[in-house]
Amino acid sequence: MNFVKVIKKNPNSNISFYLSLLPIFNMAIKLINRKNSGKKPFSKEFNSNKVIGLIEQATKKINSCVKNEKCNIEQILLKEISDKLVLATREIKSYSLAKDFVYLSKQINDVISITKLKF
Repeated sequence: MNFVKVIKKNPNSNISFYLSLLPIFNMAIKLINRKNSGKKPFSKEFNSNKVIGLIEQATKKINSCVKNEKCNIEQILLKEISDKLVLATREIKSYSLAKDFVYLSKQINDVISITKLKF
């Protein structure tokens, strides 16, 4: 899929902002899986499978935006993912790993803010 073509074709849409979340989502899944495969995985209360499911759901919606050239992602879904990433830091002892989760959450929140302002 040629994302550049889609962005150029729709310069006034939010597609480019949502596309910027795809690597953020991939990294979040990678970090969640990394923590789960370590000595102290996430607790059942955190429910990492549900969080990964939310991220995959958002990824599918973004990919469908590209195909349809319309983006209508529920801000609440993105906010929930962002909140879950911050919540994950409660169970992470590694300062740098916790900081990574906070960074990913901030990036998602930035996209939420920009897309609210833009349209």
